[in-house]
Amino acid sequence: MHNWLNKGFDDQLAGFVGGFWVKLSRVNLSVDREIWDEFRGLVPARQKSKIITELLREEVSRRKAEKRREALAQDFMKAAKDDQRWAEVSDWGAVDIEGWPE
Repeated sequence: MHNWLNKGFDDQLAGFVGGFWVKLSRVNLSVDREIWDEFRGLVPARQKSKIITELLREEVSRRKAEKRREALAQDFMKAAKDDQRWAEVSDWGAVDIEGWPE
C-alpha cells in the first residue's frame, strides 16, 4: 500500500488529496475500451483517479444544479396557478408605482 493511502475513517480507505485527508472509495466501472485506451495514453500514471474524481465532481455539480432549476421551475409554475397569491399580488400594484416619475 502506498504511503499516502492509509486505513482509517471507520476502516475505509483514506488519502491525502489536495492538502486534505479524504475518504476514498474503490470502484469497479465498465468503460468503453477505446476511450479508456486513449485516456490511459494521455493521462500520466498516478493521475487517473484525480482526473476521474474531478470529472465526477463536475458532473454531480451540474446535475444538482439542474435538479435545483427544475424544482424552482415547478415552484414557479405552482405559484403561477395560485389564485389567492395573484389576488394578494394585485394589491401591490399601487404601491409599486407610487412615487416613481412617469
